[in-house]
Amino acid sequence: MSGGYFQYKLNYIYAISEQLKYEIRKQENLPEGRTGFCKDTIDVFKDTEKKLREVYEVVKKIDYLLSGDINEETFHENILNTGKVILDYYGFRKEMVVDKNTLKSSYIDCNLYNIPKTKVMYDSVNTEELTFATVRFYFDGYENGKPIFVYK
Repeated sequence: MSGGYFQYKLNYIYAISEQLKYEIRKQENLPEGRTGFCKDTIDVFKDTEKKLREVYEVVKKIDYLLSGDINEETFHENILNTGKVILDYYGFRKEMVVDKNTLKSSYIDCNLYNIPKTKVMYDSVNTEELTFATVRFYFDGYENGKPIFVYK
């Protein structure tokens, strides 16, 4: 599927969510003696980042429908059968919204972004400094009704 109805501008939503994730990490890892935003502000950042991810997934499906890549029936199946899974990366857990086909899979490939360790955490980040790797998570059971996928 290619989409393209929105001229791929929905990728900006994804990029904003990545930048928010970076800002959250930056605030949570400030050097000793340096102050940042209060916990309530960081919680708003976290909530907004999560909502942006969810919006991105829905808009992507709308884009596929409007571009003619999927029909209306498939669109409704995808929207109604989107669920949350838990990704576990060395004990760090994160919820992720996935479509019904991913839920049936025994693994999920996920792009993980990070910033080089040499970068001072309170400086601004140039997007060229972001690196990513595709990591495979394998199904490992359920927790509170949500499938868990673990990096092995």
